[in-house]
Amino acid sequence: MGGARPDLRGARGREGHRESAPAPCLAQVRRVHRHRPYRGARLEAVGEVVRQIRLRDLGGIIIIDFIDMEVAEHREQVYRQLKKALVEDKARTNVLEISELGLVEMTRKRVRQDLRALLSAPCPTCKGSGVTKSDATLATEIFRVVRAKVRSAEDANGRDVVVRVHPDLARYFEGDGQEALERLTRALERKITIQPNHADREGYEVKLRGGAPQ
Repeated sequence: MGGARPDLRGARGREGHRESAPAPCLAQVRRVHRHRPYRGARLEAVGEVVRQIRLRDLGGIIIIDFIDMEVAEHREQVYRQLKKALVEDKARTNVLEISELGLVEMTRKRVRQDLRALLSAPCPTCKGSGVTKSDATLATEIFRVVRAKVRSAEDANGRDVVVRVHPDLARYFEGDGQEALERLTRALERKITIQPNHADREGYEVKLRGGAPQ
């Protein structure tokens, strides 16, 4: 995984790094002081790892990497210590035994709702999807509506078109979208006025001068 990794430091020279992503989460435990026994450092690190898991209320798949755990007996001791430390965790957990590579796979169900979900609401523009329509896409939609409105209006002859859009989109029509707007103006043989006074990023109104909003 890319990016900086926050340190998880404990007593007597043990150090951990934690990385998180939607799934899985990775906690890496390594020995900092060369003169500390591998097993002792890992046993002490178990408590810190569990504390961080509970503190951050991690959920889903969690992988703990106990580096250089080559002795089977040491892996078993660390595994039992981990199971013991998780007894007090109110969340439902399932822990697999440590592999020969020193990896522990476990699952955990979050106790509380995600903090981000508690403190935020879906974006009213993208409806929580994380993406919005591009300026070019919105312009194409607007041009389609303008053509339809002009062609369907019985009294459209001689009347100008007024389009209310978000200020960001209005700037697009002054820049990259200006040429397309001019082509539409010539094709319809009427003036098209862009008004930058619509609050919704993807919202717009099209009307003939003096007509009712669409």
